[in-house]
Amino acid sequence: MTVRKALKLLLLMPVLFMAAMSIAADDERFTLNLQNADIKEVVDLVAKVTGKTFIIDPRVRGNVTVISDKEMTQAQIYETFLATLEVYGFSAAESGDVVKIIAQSDIKSAGLGVDLDGSVVGEEIVTRVFAIENVNATELVPILRPLVAKYGHLAGVASANVLIIADRGANLERIADIIELLDRAGSEEIEVVELQYSYVSSMITLLESIAPRTLTTGNDRAPSTLGVHLVGDERSNRIIVKGDVESRSQIIELIKKLDTPVREQGSSYKVIFLNYADAAQMAQILEGVSSSSVVSGAVEQVNYQQVPVSILADENQNALIIKASPIELRQLENLISQLDIAREQVLIEAAIVEISGSSDDALGVQWLTNPENTFENGSPFFSSSSDVAGNSISNIASSVGSADSALGALAGVPTGTTLALADKSLSIMSIIEALDSRTNTNLLSTPSVMTLDNTEAFITVGSEVPFVTGGSGTDDDPYTIEREDVGTTLTVIPHVQKDGTIRLEVDQSVESILGDVVSGAVDIITSKKEIKTEILVEDSQIVVLGGLISDELVEYESGIPVLSRIPLIGWLFKSTSTSKTKSNLVVIMRPTIVKDNLSEYRRKRLDGLWELRIGGDSSLQQPDAESLYDGSFLEGIISE
Repeated sequence: MTVRKALKLLLLMPVLFMAAMSIAADDERFTLNLQNADIKEVVDLVAKVTGKTFIIDPRVRGNVTVISDKEMTQAQIYETFLATLEVYGFSAAESGDVVKIIAQSDIKSAGLGVDLDGSVVGEEIVTRVFAIENVNATELVPILRPLVAKYGHLAGVASANVLIIADRGANLERIADIIELLDRAGSEEIEVVELQYSYVSSMITLLESIAPRTLTTGNDRAPSTLGVHLVGDERSNRIIVKGDVESRSQIIELIKKLDTPVREQGSSYKVIFLNYADAAQMAQILEGVSSSSVVSGAVEQVNYQQVPVSILADENQNALIIKASPIELRQLENLISQLDIAREQVLIEAAIVEISGSSDDALGVQWLTNPENTFENGSPFFSSSSDVAGNSISNIASSVGSADSALGALAGVPTGTTLALADKSLSIMSIIEALDSRTNTNLLSTPSVMTLDNTEAFITVGSEVPFVTGGSGTDDDPYTIEREDVGTTLTVIPHVQKDGTIRLEVDQSVESILGDVVSGAVDIITSKKEIKTEILVEDSQIVVLGGLISDELVEYESGIPVLSRIPLIGWLFKSTSTSKTKSNLVVIMRPTIVKDNLSEYRRKRLDGLWELRIGGDSSLQQPDAESLYDGSFLEGIISE
């Protein structure tokens, strides 16, 4: 009798898994049953069964399920394991005595082994070189490319007339059959028929049963009556037909007649990896489309038993897992190919400027008994020049009491001039001030940001300021503080139009702190200027946004206590001042569509910044962008 040993590893779902294995004394066989098992636990189990050494990429994670009641050998266990990895988006790449478990997207750079004799026929991923004898190898590349997995590789070498293909061993066998079929001498030609409603394997089986003497399929090389050979590509659901023109036409016509909708159909699963779009957003779009008549309409017209469409997003691999009927699946694939495209990039350069003009008019007399002190609004300047003082006093005296402002009489007096109005023995000085400030320009920020079409770009320069949102400040009811950003913010959403113009949604705000609340509370007063608009501009066109004008009027008075309050003559002992400031916030922007000339834009921006900030210093030589990034420019300055 056969002695059997049983090893069972029972773990609870969903974190744990259950595997049952039975081992025979003369021939080891295993029964594998995994339910929601951690993939790393599965790798450990396969390593113990097969004796292989595995290295697992840290990004490989998740749970898998394998249901089987059939006893399998070690080799069959390993093949099942490789097939399971492929279903869940992973691959096993053998390198010497080590098997690396990695994501399918990294398989091209995994250092695959080369299958020289075509001995690898299972799920293992290898590289094989096919020598082409009768046709041009590069002409076969577009024909075979749809047959190769997305994570695989296909290239033709014209000089050696060979094809280099990396894929699973089982798929390489099918591709080898097609290559052998195509690489034949003679006048036979090929055509590819894409099935719309039928599965390729079912169609080929049906054709063989209808005309067994007419067709050869797969590796069968027996001659046929019409000389037509069929090879099915299950991955793309297509049939490759080779033969003479008349024979091909008859078979293709028959295929088209048989490829018609059925009354009932099951569902198919497919994993689609996205190149540019976000998987989660794409899943939401497809869920909405699949529930509408766009996808289901064709099904309803032929009275299908509609299968619910299920779309899941794998954000880690940016992939979609779709369950749908073949018709709906093809329609969804076509929709995905139209949506999963590269979007334009837009470089947004901006300058935020505050232009302020102030008109400060001050007239009065400030008294000072200590010549070492300075005035509140004056300059630390002392002059005993009788010429200047005499002329100034004479001019002022002639205008006092007139209807004209005394400011005009001070046109010849330099700003900040100190005039002696009293006897020298008393050492009393007075100052008469007149100031007419010119327009001042303040460059608040020069932000620059790159963003995708229809994607918001946000820049903020400022600080977090605490604001009181509640409470009275007592022990029982303390203040509630929330921090908010105060500073310069720029939010832009570019929309690139078909004609090359750019529609911009702009939200620009400048917020600053004015001071504490007059009542003495701990809260803060802020001033905010904001521009929110939507404009249409040409590519690289400069736009100026402005019009946020604010006025500020400040009046203040200083003088000698008591004396400045004397009626009629009190103005001789005090100084009054009025300041009016008008500010205008201006935003200058230039959006540019960036295609393949990013380095040129970077160089131009560096030139502009260098000229603006350091252009006056001729001792420094302008660096290139690369030397700034790698630090070599700063090292050169330090060494000098």
